[in-house]
Amino acid sequence: MAAATPEVHPRRTFETAAVRSMLLCRNAPLGRLARPARHDPGRSCDGRPCEVKTMYIVIAGCGRVGSSLARQLLGEGHEVCVIDESPEALSLLGDDFAGRFVIGQAIDWETLHEARVGEADAYVTATDGDNTNIVSAQIAREHFGVRCSVARVFDPLRADLFEQTGIRTVCPTKDAQELLHEAVGSCLL
Repeated sequence: MAAATPEVHPRRTFETAAVRSMLLCRNAPLGRLARPARHDPGRSCDGRPCEVKTMYIVIAGCGRVGSSLARQLLGEGHEVCVIDESPEALSLLGDDFAGRFVIGQAIDWETLHEARVGEADAYVTATDGDNTNIVSAQIAREHFGVRCSVARVFDPLRADLFEQTGIRTVCPTKDAQELLHEAVGSCLL
């Protein structure tokens, strides 16, 4: 039986049964969700199964990067909420997406509250705009107290500057340049 596709309405949050059934723990530190540890059968810690902490992660931007990251993190057992301006972006997550999807802008206070950014263990912003990514990551860290705030920043100079302010940055431009330089260097005989 195919999973029911949620009806898309602006300003509406979509949750699946799996997310709705998550238990909240009243004594979670800093108001965060307490998620039970799970055993990772593929790993061993001193001869016993490892417990892996699950996290609540909010991802702003549901393009190729944001949607694939969301699916990967869900596959690892984390709880994920994705924010995007476009209701159509939900289709990039697939019919079996077991997370939350909030329609709105990554720098809109109402959208960030609806996505429960204040409860997030990590916040990733991967929209197509450096300014949006930087401001959104700052809001998550400074206003909502998210300790792990990561922004994709295409401009290498801005990425370095914001890295110094405590926001973790990923700069695809710099990463691609380094990989291309390495590839060209490997061609030398």
